[in-house]
Amino acid sequence: MKSMGTLHSRLIAGQAKAEDVARGVLAEIIPLSIVFEGLSSKKPRVKFGCSKALLLLSETNPGILRDRIDA
Repeated sequence: MKSMGTLHSRLIAGQAKAEDVARGVLAEIIPLSIVFEGLSSKKPRVKFGCSKALLLLSETNPGILRDRIDA
């Protein structure tokens, strides 16, 4: 399981893309909670990478997000 620091560091360094993050969540390698935590990052690459990953997940697998978002 990846830690928050590792995922966010890889996004900052350009070593991971939103598509990689979304695939990692679907494969249960990256916890969804870490992606949500990235939304509050002060680092633009982390914030927007996590945001895009969540957007991709909402388009392809919306059920994975339903329990995490208040209606």
